[in-house]
Amino acid sequence: MNYSGMTLNERLYKIGLIEEFEKALARKDREKVISILNKVKVDKSSIRFILKELGFSSGLEEEE
Repeated sequence: MNYSGMTLNERLYKIGLIEEFEKALARKDREKVISILNKVKVDKSSIRFILKELGFSSGLEEEE
């Protein structure tokens, strides 16, 4: 699926993961959040940013 030009919420809604994502956030399930973000093709630097904004440690290696 081509996600170019779509916001994160649009991506999640498009493939039916918005509710699952919200539940993972409510449970503070960092691994599930990362898994869902990967499913909607969010790049690693954006995942790090999103996790930080949500109050999670990223735990992802910095890319050089």
